[in-house]
Amino acid sequence: MRKKINEKFDIVEKAVDKTISDILNVLRIVKEKSSKDAEKVYLYVIPNEIENYDSSQLSKRVGKEVVVFSVNDKKKYDPESKSAKTKSGKPGIYVE
Repeated sequence: MRKKINEKFDIVEKAVDKTISDILNVLRIVKEKSSKDAEKVYLYVIPNEIENYDSSQLSKRVGKEVVVFSVNDKKKYDPESKSAKTKSGKPGIYVE
């Protein structure tokens, strides 16, 4: 039983690390294209994965404010419909 918990934790941690890498790449591309830094990052995840993404931890690791929404949240801020591209383990990312 203990091994299953560790495996799940490892999978979640890898997904979060990959997401952080993706966010940093998006931020770099935005800076290269517009010559200015993005201020805020919006992350869209599928409902059963939302507990895996802690906005304060992500914000610390990325160095920008990160706001996490579930794709089915009717109050989410999503001006470019990035949440529509969200897949399991692959959150949608929008920066501004």
